[in-house]
Amino acid sequence: MMNEERLGQLIEGAYDAAVEGQWYEWLEQLRQQMSAAGGMLAHLGSAGIPVRSLPVACGGDLVPELVHSYLERRRQDPWYCQVRRQRNNVITLDARMRRLRARSALADLYQGLNCHYHTGAVLSGGHGHFLLALHRAPGQEDFGAEQQQMLSCINQHLRQAMALTPMLFELVQGRLLADKLNDTQVPQAVVRANGVPAFVNEAMANYLRGQGQPFRFHRGKLGGRQPFLDRLIERAQNRLCQSGVAACQAVTIPLGQQDLSLMPLPPQVLEGATLWQIR
Repeated sequence: MMNEERLGQLIEGAYDAAVEGQWYEWLEQLRQQMSAAGGMLAHLGSAGIPVRSLPVACGGDLVPELVHSYLERRRQDPWYCQVRRQRNNVITLDARMRRLRARSALADLYQGLNCHYHTGAVLSGGHGHFLLALHRAPGQEDFGAEQQQMLSCINQHLRQAMALTPMLFELVQGRLLADKLNDTQVPQAVVRANGVPAFVNEAMANYLRGQGQPFRFHRGKLGGRQPFLDRLIERAQNRLCQSGVAACQAVTIPLGQQDLSLMPLPPQVLEGATLWQIR
């Protein structure tokens, strides 16, 4: 059972995750404390504010393909329709919603997830809407009233923490512009040392949505689809972030007909981060 100390750590960790981008690690801690089989945190969209490091999911049964499939079809889920109507409130799947879900178009998906008990909320604020969901397998017990109360307390702070991510996005964008590093015609991303983007421009967002592009998001981190490319990027990222601007020149990694350029950023833009550009 989660005690007050662990609750405080999760609340504090949510604010840290918003600044550092480590939402996967935070969600995994929440999943363990709630004794859940799996969990998901997703950005449901807001005009002009892309949050490219989300969604994240933890638990052995939540593979990226299932997560994206669910998010695309979520309005067919009776439980999601309920949490969407009662935003910022924790809603637990009850017997009636379970029967409706069993007859819905998502029945096979949830059977594949081994998801029997379900709780969570749609968190809404000035910077968009986010979905937090946790589930348990049939062999476990349902989420109790005390756990739902704990999750409600966490959600009050999580809403505020989630607002920091797009605020940092806008701040970094302004700093790039001030340092004359911003180029709207070139795909650009500011990537922290841990691999989580702090800023992605519209050109890069469109590039990452393209068919056959060589990158992927894994646990909120941007890297290469192929292991060799992923390793090259990781090594260059680590070296540039550790050495700083004065000691390093940009690194160029071939991507077929294009190149990925990684350049260390000055601290006034974002300390310990690099600028990725596709040229």
